[in-house]
Amino acid sequence: MGPAPSGAHDRSMVSAMPEALSVDASALSPGARAVVTRAVAAAPLLCGAAPRGVQVVQGAFELWADVRQWRPASEAADRGLRLAGGAALFNLRLAVATLGRRPVTVLLPFPERPEVLAVVRMAERAAPPPGWCRLYEVLTGLGVRRARHQGPAPVAMRPALRRAAEMEGGWLTVLDPGASDDRLRELIEWRCTEWPGLRVGAPAPRERRGGVIGVLSSFHDLPVGQVRAGEALQRVALTAAAYGSPTSFAPAALANPAMRADLGRRLGHHLCPQLVLRFGSPATETRPGGFVGAGRVAGGPGPDHGDGAGGV
Repeated sequence: MGPAPSGAHDRSMVSAMPEALSVDASALSPGARAVVTRAVAAAPLLCGAAPRGVQVVQGAFELWADVRQWRPASEAADRGLRLAGGAALFNLRLAVATLGRRPVTVLLPFPERPEVLAVVRMAERAAPPPGWCRLYEVLTGLGVRRARHQGPAPVAMRPALRRAAEMEGGWLTVLDPGASDDRLRELIEWRCTEWPGLRVGAPAPRERRGGVIGVLSSFHDLPVGQVRAGEALQRVALTAAAYGSPTSFAPAALANPAMRADLGRRLGHHLCPQLVLRFGSPATETRPGGFVGAGRVAGGPGPDHGDGAGGV
């Protein structure tokens, strides 16, 4: 059986929410508003695409796309904008959670206004979900030992990356060197000649080969699926950065529908590949016993092992 979307996770996705249960975002202090706007601004650029920003409308945060990037429209620009918007949305949810409120999200709420990617309301007081405080530290640069190691992504990190994608409704296929999917990895490295780094945690090298390759997929290719894939992208990248591993992506896969379709056939028809990612750098560094050396967040384990309590 193939992978299925995760049903139990800490993401607050609802179709509607009574106004009485929400907190008016316009009543936030300037400092709290700055926490949100800085988090949204920290989202990565994907082929130059980025959301326009966030504003408070009727007591809720609205995440807007820059509609100027849709003229003239292109498939790659549309996809990149929604993926980047999804990454910004995860940052927005992360900021609301660290302010001590439960974020409640509606994706693409207005069919007649596609520039509004999401609406996020602040619900009741709640401690952030486990590990989210660590991810926020990574996002703000407070908890990352930047590029401390120069080896590929540690083996122990890979399950955490897969889980991070699943928690946001995505699926990450990790292609390990020497495994049965090594030919697919070689094909990707041959087709993808540039790997710009995501602006998360640590700078990523631009070398053509090396590191751990992963294919981030959604379970459908509708606009909502692309936004959710962007959320998964950001959570995966922050998780990798929490382990001291930089993340880069392949623009060739984002811009080439035929390549993504070919990846989908090879990975399984139930998956819709969205992005090809690379974790770690080409240089190798091993420790006794064959474990791959890795820089970690100062203070201990990766994000899934924190208690997540507290706020900013």
